[in-house]
Amino acid sequence: MGNLNLITAIFSLIAAILWLTSTFFRLNKKNGIGMRDMAEKMEKQSRFNAWAAASATIAAISQSIIFFCK
Repeated sequence: MGNLNLITAIFSLIAAILWLTSTFFRLNKKNGIGMRDMAEKMEKQSRFNAWAAASATIAAISQSIIFFCK
């Protein structure tokens, strides 16, 4: 069970870091917002969110295994 706790902690931390990173993609409002800029930022943010969701899923599955095996 100790290994699953470690996996849960690591993947939870990874998810948190990825979601935090995805919040830093901001649009430059001073020079106007082009559709290409908006699409690029949204694509990057979407990619980080997808990886964060996958990491959170792994953490949740390992936590569920710990819970149900006790």
